[in-house]
Amino acid sequence: MIPYLLSLILGIALTVGFWLLIIFLYRFIRKRKGHEKPYHLFPRFSFRGKLPRLKKGLAITGYIFLLLSSTLFLYNMANKITFYRIVDGYAEWRESNGQQYLYVEADDYYSLGYLKGEYMASKIAYINLASYLMLQYNGENYRTYANNYLSYIPDEYIEQMQGMADGATHGFGFPITFEDILVENCFLDLLYGQVYPLSAGGTVMGCTAIGANNSDGTITMGQNFDLNPLAEHGLTYVHYKITGKAEVFCLHLGALKLPIAKNSNNVSTVANVIGSKLVGEFTVPSCIFTQYCLETATNATHAYNLFASLAKRPAAYNLMVCDENELIAVQNLPHDYRLRSGNPIVQSNRFVYSDWNEDYFLWGDYSTNRQYRAELEANNSFIDNYLTNQELLTILGLKEEYNNLEDSEICRTSGRSNTLAFITRESFGIGTVHDGVGELPI
Repeated sequence: MIPYLLSLILGIALTVGFWLLIIFLYRFIRKRKGHEKPYHLFPRFSFRGKLPRLKKGLAITGYIFLLLSSTLFLYNMANKITFYRIVDGYAEWRESNGQQYLYVEADDYYSLGYLKGEYMASKIAYINLASYLMLQYNGENYRTYANNYLSYIPDEYIEQMQGMADGATHGFGFPITFEDILVENCFLDLLYGQVYPLSAGGTVMGCTAIGANNSDGTITMGQNFDLNPLAEHGLTYVHYKITGKAEVFCLHLGALKLPIAKNSNNVSTVANVIGSKLVGEFTVPSCIFTQYCLETATNATHAYNLFASLAKRPAAYNLMVCDENELIAVQNLPHDYRLRSGNPIVQSNRFVYSDWNEDYFLWGDYSTNRQYRAELEANNSFIDNYLTNQELLTILGLKEEYNNLEDSEICRTSGRSNTLAFITRESFGIGTVHDGVGELPI
């Protein structure tokens, strides 16, 4: 709280100093021109001719605009000065086939968070506003629920969130608090684990994930990430290294690290959230636990065992995790989970088990046609017991409905939930596969 108070005091001091300088310059210019007292900082308005009131009104508006804009500018500068930090690491924007991503190296979690926050400041601020609007639901402020997760978050990730808040404030120039970063890190858990179950409503996401265990023992896996089209402005792929941990390449929604990722041990994860009637548990937020797993897991079994070690989960979701030779798929409720079998495996935003859909699923037949279409296309491509990366990208790019089945498109480009990003074990991109396909750097 102290740095924010200091930046406010500095902003006030800069603003007062700026206007004292204006007064001094005004008096100096008047004296140079031979004018003596009386002088007026804001000259008396004595407009004549046509529309004198309009001219006077425009002049007053101009002075007010100058006052407000200079105050905001100087407050912005005060925040940038107050929250400037020298950290152990560096960051830069990189590109692969037209797809941009952020590269970060850091020696500690505060530095990692700070650099991410500084470089993604505008995206974090944008999603902060979106989360504020979406979590004010039916008169209830669900942002306050985020504090219930705090005691479950390891200290190093608390440091990372504080660093991200400081870096984002420095980069954006206006306050982004630790509480803002905490809410973003809990955003999907709050939305799908608290807001929607408690209100029995809400809007829906539409991610489609596909995995296949090929005849030569290799794994092909990937997914589309679908959300409200406005959310695309907050998306960033990040490739980061922190000393002593596996490298991670993952999709961020503002400060939120999504379980759409791959690490340097060739462990990949894809996930789909599910609208469940069951209220989620307050525990480690999904994105924090995913980050821990990806920084730690050496293979798919290791990653799965880490996920399975959670006795309770913050929301219902589908998860697939794989390495070069093993694919594991699981569907989760807050209090239970079931392993999936089959080859290939398709998961969307519903359960494949009829009893779970009947007892727990919130949105009726939502995603049924997309699930059916994706299974059909995956099986057709897997006819030779091999699903190539290009075949997977082709499936992820299917825009048309199948046999006039409503909402059977896998690549969605119109409506309230559109395809905004995609990833496979080899490729990635913001937008759809038709907007350019980058090559994963790890």
